[in-house]
Amino acid sequence: MSAAPVPVTLPPGLAQPLSWVGLPWPAADQTRLSRSAQAWLGFARSVRLRRDGADAAAGHVVKVNDGRMIEAHDASWTAARGPTANLARTVAAAEHAAVALQGLSSAVTELKRAYVRSLQQLVSTANAAGLLVPDGRGGVAVAAGGAGLVTATRAAMVEARDRTIATTTTTLNPLLERSREALILARGPGGTLARPGLSRPTPLYPYRPDQGAGPRPVPRSLRELKEILDQRVEQNVRDRNRQCPARGDLGLPDYPFVSGRGTDPRTMPWRSTVWDIHRGQSIDGSSTTTVNGIVSPWPSGLKRVNYQDWMLDLRDGIDLPLPGSSEAYHASHLWGPMLGTEVAAGIGWAPSDINLGVQKEIETNLRTMGRGLWDEGGYLMVRARATMFGAGDWPDGPLGEGRHFVRSVDYYAIPCRPDGTMGPTRHFGYELTPPTGTVAADTFRAGRFVRLDGVQPPMLNRLP
Repeated sequence: MSAAPVPVTLPPGLAQPLSWVGLPWPAADQTRLSRSAQAWLGFARSVRLRRDGADAAAGHVVKVNDGRMIEAHDASWTAARGPTANLARTVAAAEHAAVALQGLSSAVTELKRAYVRSLQQLVSTANAAGLLVPDGRGGVAVAAGGAGLVTATRAAMVEARDRTIATTTTTLNPLLERSREALILARGPGGTLARPGLSRPTPLYPYRPDQGAGPRPVPRSLRELKEILDQRVEQNVRDRNRQCPARGDLGLPDYPFVSGRGTDPRTMPWRSTVWDIHRGQSIDGSSTTTVNGIVSPWPSGLKRVNYQDWMLDLRDGIDLPLPGSSEAYHASHLWGPMLGTEVAAGIGWAPSDINLGVQKEIETNLRTMGRGLWDEGGYLMVRARATMFGAGDWPDGPLGEGRHFVRSVDYYAIPCRPDGTMGPTRHFGYELTPPTGTVAADTFRAGRFVRLDGVQPPMLNRLP
């Protein structure tokens, strides 16, 4: 990468000629762009060194230990979306950004120099032709006979400007886009840099069947709950002065959710405590479903709702081990009956021991918390999020795009007491490796843990 360019400024004597041609002086600061490029390069070097050290430490752990947990650790570390791959993407993103910023710095420098050369040529030629005359304000102007010279100078400067824009558009912007994409992969669901980021999340709002399929406005109280969840979960900010709406003021929906195949009153309880569902697709092909709701007692006399045809969505020709196998998979709810209602969105394939073990443990914890608050007149609001694998996670897996196989599940629970005060946020969740092999070759192996949060020690003792 070239050294930082010498700063270019408009010479004082050319300020008036610049006004003749009617073009602004480029506002971009090439020196700051170059410094930013160097900062990104320094960041890339720093991350590369830390990645090398972390890889060495992880390799040593695998070398001197063995067993199932060590294999799971190695698989998670070296996975396509594992820590070392995400750090490599971060290095690449920083280097792409550095090259693009340095290129922008050089382009701005060359544009300013082209402007200066054109203006100097204009003044020199006009002066030699005797076309410079006093303007009556202590400066000079171009005589009427020099209009063609000014027009030609402007055309040359516009050409230089357009050439710079074309270079930026065709060469430098793609580098910045590659940098952005690499950072999204490194920081997205399952990434190492930040919380999940979705592209164009699609809200799925409930509606009354007798009013057609149009979306209905969400009551103000529920929008307020969503704001609280956004603040506490996504921004990690706790406003101690903010209070929850009273349970009686929530205006909870009393109608079923619409599914991909329409709405049937038999498919969902009429008293629903889920008010908001979002689905989103990340750039790596992974999909995320987020459900906002309140954990409440299951309506009296209602055992279980129908399946909403969600099993048809999950089948998709996948050859999975038979039920009862140690490697079997279950269709696991993100928001199931234990939380007070059953939602089809977010259901995905998870190893049977996970679905019957950790998942049920989490649901039991949430239901216990929710029931206690409900009996007192309060409620437990929860943001549940399930992310399914994308194509980049397991290119050789039994299903190319990784669709419907759970990569991670997270629940963020906020107690709302009867007096309106909020308790601390509780987090429960886990992350899995993708399955490997195929049933046909008798090499199919279910995914294993790479992360487990908020689950009590007795559950850990039951893990393989």
